Amino acid sequence: MRVVVVGGGVAGLATARGLRVAGHEVVLLERSPVLRPSGGALTLWSNGLRVLDEFGVDLIGVGREIDSFEAWRSTGRPIWRVDVTAIRQRLGRGAVTIPRSRLVERLATGLPPDVVRFGCQVVGIEANRQGVRVLCADGSDFEADVVIGADGHRSLVRRLFVGGVAKPTGWATWQGLVESEHPIATGAVGVNVIGPGGVAGFLPAGEGLLQWWFEVPHGSSEIAPWSPVEKLRARFGSWRSPVPEVLAGVTDAELFPHARHRVLRVWGGERTTLVGDSAHVMPPALAQGANQSLEDAWLLAKLLSDDVSASLRRYESARRRRVAIVSRLALLATTQQGRSWTRFSGLPTRPTTWVYGTGLRASSTLLSGGRRLRRRW
Repeated sequence: MRVVVVGGGVAGLATARGLRVAGHEVVLLERSPVLRPSGGALTLWSNGLRVLDEFGVDLIGVGREIDSFEAWRSTGRPIWRVDVTAIRQRLGRGAVTIPRSRLVERLATGLPPDVVRFGCQVVGIEANRQGVRVLCADGSDFEADVVIGADGHRSLVRRLFVGGVAKPTGWATWQGLVESEHPIATGAVGVNVIGPGGVAGFLPAGEGLLQWWFEVPHGSSEIAPWSPVEKLRARFGSWRSPVPEVLAGVTDAELFPHARHRVLRVWGGERTTLVGDSAHVMPPALAQGANQSLEDAWLLAKLLSDDVSASLRRYESARRRRVAIVSRLALLATTQQGRSWTRFSGLPTRPTTWVYGTGLRASSTLLSGGRRLRRRW
């Protein structure tokens, strides 16, 4: 079957790769002249890593395996700890933090050179019962049996076939990925520090890189400050170590406003559907955005058949409930984190790990297999 994928980010490249593994003829249209290396690091959990395993994507030599995630109050008092090694033992894979640019490179590796067409900005899509025609700004066009929208939360494919725009959540992340000699950068522990009006986070990303971020309330009409680093130092500089030390070495910060889609029942027309942020952009609090995108690619490759419309609707139905739950929990985790966690401290590691691992499996189409979790932790 001839498939056109619109968008060359993580979701688009994974979809192209999965569909080729399934035997389909794929063309991926990317408006940029090269692979987009922008962005910080991503955390790939058990579900995303299992997808990459099935697609034959090799992560050897990049990223950092994580052994545990910890949360502290801004005063230094511990709140909770998730033992990722226990999750790895039960689900087969744990968690890896990897620069987005490295993941994009590895997803693209192995795709034939004629699959990805750079500099192709899609401006229109004409669909009927017999097929789909995709029109690009440079005058080129592509005939296909199916078109997959992987073009982000401002997706043209979504606007043309189902509508609905992503809404701001009222929060944003200031973030960066920097070379660092801090012990966190060379370790295997991810850290969240939660305090009044915000959250700081730190993760090792491999190759001596440290991913840092600060989540803060953010209005949709708010203008980014001229000196965001100075604002961050003023707001978070008195928090416990390692917050002041990391901020002392930061010179620039990228603003990432959070947005969220209402997850629709139907994601496309008779010959179109969506994957990733085009269908269900969500806040990054649970680190599931990329993982859910990879699961979309995996299931779509499994289900796509000659009965195009029926197979697309089966894919959407199977994914809709799970991504809607994850999206809702990610929103709650962001908007309530400054309130709810102030009531807790020193939560036991074993039940906290069980709750997180059970939730991870329940929110995953691949890991759950439609079965309830029966194993003891």
